[in-house]
Amino acid sequence: MSFGDDLATNDVSQLKDKIHQLEREKQNAQQAFWRAYAFGVMDQAWVALNIHSGTEKRLEGWIQKDLTNYVQAIAASPIKDEKEGLNALWMVKAYYEKSQIPIPVEIKATLAALPERPPTSCQLRLRDLEKAKAEKSEK
Repeated sequence: MSFGDDLATNDVSQLKDKIHQLEREKQNAQQAFWRAYAFGVMDQAWVALNIHSGTEKRLEGWIQKDLTNYVQAIAASPIKDEKEGLNALWMVKAYYEKSQIPIPVEIKATLAALPERPPTSCQLRLRDLEKAKAEKSEK
């Protein structure tokens, strides 16, 4: 076996090791996704069960109590400025605005510092339709 053959064998071996490592990482990521998905399903079923049994106000109280911790956790996380983090924070802010419940002092600054929420794709489409309708009626 020559030096070149030995080098090629080592390269192939390293590539195989890397492929196996990537496959394990992919499996771990898939398992994490499905665990999170299953937790979300369980959570939604629990919410539905509480609504069905007439305990939605009690449920709202439990959730509202935890919103402060949720906001603080996201604000301290690496996703705080990413789409998912911002969407979660905007939703909490919308909850307080729609329910007219005062925002807890612990999270007031965090929610106040959020950038303007961009329009949704549905809102953009509606705006385009309204614009097209207005232009058509001007003709």
